[in-house]
Amino acid sequence: MLDLQVDEEELQQRHRSKEIKHLVGNINDLAVLFKELSILVVEQGTILDRIDYNIEAAHKDVQQAVVHIENTVKIEKSTRAKSVLVCLLGGIMVCLVLMIFKHT
Repeated sequence: MLDLQVDEEELQQRHRSKEIKHLVGNINDLAVLFKELSILVVEQGTILDRIDYNIEAAHKDVQQAVVHIENTVKIEKSTRAKSVLVCLLGGIMVCLVLMIFKHT
C-alpha cells in the first residue's frame, strides 16, 4: 500500500512537472511574441515619423509654391500693362510722324 501511494505521488509529481514545463514553454513563446510586437511597434513609429516629416515638408513646399505663383501673377499683370502702354505710345508716335509728314 505504501508503494502504491509512493507511485501515485510520483505520477502526480511527473504530471505537475510536465505541466510546469509546458507552462514555461508557453510563457517563453509569449515573451518572444511580445518582443516581436515591440519591434513592430518601434518600426511602425519610425515609419509614422517619416510620414509626418514628409507631410510637413510637402506643406512647406506647397506654401512656397503659392507664394511663387502669386509673384508670377503680379509680374504677368505688370508685364501685360507695360505691353499695352508700349503699344499705345508706339501708336501715338506713328500718328505724330504721320501728322508731321502730312503737314510738310
